[in-house]
Amino acid sequence: MNFTKTKIEPNYHNPEGVAVFNIKDITLPDDFDAKEQYFVKFPPGGIGGNHKHPRTEIFLVTGDGMTFVWQDKDGIIHQENMCADGYFLYRVNPWLPHAVINNSKESIGTMIEFADGPQTDVEHIKLI
Repeated sequence: MNFTKTKIEPNYHNPEGVAVFNIKDITLPDDFDAKEQYFVKFPPGGIGGNHKHPRTEIFLVTGDGMTFVWQDKDGIIHQENMCADGYFLYRVNPWLPHAVINNSKESIGTMIEFADGPQTDVEHIKLI
């Protein structure tokens, strides 16, 4: 597997489901330099990715329908609910074919994306 995930906890979480993350408190790996940071909105059915590239990315995603899709070295495509058991940082290493999709039919999903450089040399791969 060419990605890792690390469970994180929000700074604040109330009974109504509000979760607050202070971006400055998110601990990224020591070997990762977040040169770029993005906030990404996924409407219902929205897809990001379907590609591979040389940069490393780390994602923090919210939304019940948010799904991580990747292709392993044998060409098999896998899917995983990104928010099933809490909040995670997904680290996507260089050249891993991947996508993120909001499988919800009604809810918006969101993602904070950290990257170690600009998006270059993208190779589009149809995973979804």
